[in-house]
This record gives sequence, C-alpha cells and structure tokens, in this order.
Amino acid sequence: MGEVPSPPFSSLICQGKPSHSRLTQRAATIHPYTKTELREAYVYVLQHRQPGDALLFEWEGVPDFLYYHQTLGVNAQGHFRLTGSSTPCNNAPQLAQLERWKRVWLVFGIAPGTESNHPIAQYVKAFSVIGQPASTFLSPGPAGAVLLAVSPAVKLVQPAIAAPTWQPALYGCISITLSPID
Repeated sequence: MGEVPSPPFSSLICQGKPSHSRLTQRAATIHPYTKTELREAYVYVLQHRQPGDALLFEWEGVPDFLYYHQTLGVNAQGHFRLTGSSTPCNNAPQLAQLERWKRVWLVFGIAPGTESNHPIAQYVKAFSVIGQPASTFLSPGPAGAVLLAVSPAVKLVQPAIAAPTWQPALYGCISITLSPID
C-alpha cells in the first residue's frame, strides 16, 4: 500500500494567487493553531510594565523576542525553560535568581503542537514557589504573558515538581538564564 500523495501546491492556487483559506484549512487539520499570536502578549506587557519589572521569555521564543525587541523596543532580563528529568532537580537556585525583583513577567510564544495540556499553566505551577500570578494575558497559539508577584520571603524548599506533559520524564527542572537584552 502506497502513501497517499498530498495535492500539489498548484491545486492551492486560485487565479495565480495562493488560496489562504485552503492553506489554513489544511494546516488546521494538523493542529488547531497555525501560528502563535505573540505580538499581543508583548504589547500587553509594554502597556502594564512598571519600572523595575523583569521580563523573561520562554527559551523557544528567542527569535520572536529579538524581532519584537527591534520592532516594539521590548527589553528582557533573560529566558527560562522547563524540561523533564528522571531524577528530582534542585530548582531553588534557579528560582532564587528572581528574588531581586518584586515583579517578573514570563512571556510565552510556544510553537503550536510542541507542548501539550496547557503549557502556560504548567509553567505557572512550576514558578508558583517564588510568586503567584498578579496578571495574566493569553492569546491563541498558545501565547501569553504572566506577571508574577515575587515573594522573596518564601523559603525555596520545594518538593519535586512534576515533569511537563510534553516530556517523557518524572520530574521537572527549571532553567533560568539571566542575560539582559536592552
């Protein structure tokens, strides 16, 4: 039995122009989101950011951040990542880096289909030991921004966090890289 060939690109052309609705329909059958609406998240942060706030973006969003850094003037203090591990991770030193700020924005621009089961909620749960969400903005994709109100008085002794659902592991490991981009 052979593979069923997909229609040629020319069948998606109407009068010499691509048929965006046909392209979108084909992409939507693979995943319900065909793009990440990240611009709105950065605009939201710019509108609500206060002096002294930190901004970290999800590590997969480096190219997106650099684009919005140029076009919108967004600055960041670094990026973060949540991965899986077969052994418990000591996340306290990573999270302790955030204690220098009272408010930390986490910006997400996760490529559609790469992380499942509401990845932003999983990140917020992992970061909850250092602070609780004070503001949340979500847009399709999934993309969004979460403002954490940092509680430095919280003792950074934490039971192991669960691995993100997109990782075949038992435990979650947070990685924060502080590298300001002004």
